[in-house]
Amino acid sequence: MREYSKALEHYEKSLKLLDISLPANHPSFATSYNNIGEVYSSMREHAKALEFYKKANK
Repeated sequence: MREYSKALEHYEKSLKLLDISLPANHPSFATSYNNIGEVYSSMREHAKALEFYKKANK
């Protein structure tokens, strides 16, 4: 079962936790942004996926 909205919800919660516990340049942010991009890509929302892949690359 593909529960993309649930996955996005969990990744967004993860980002909030990272934001309060780690510096903004910590590699975990890139991993989370990449994971969100993967979900959007799986949903065929490629423009949105690209947005998060770019954030992961910063």
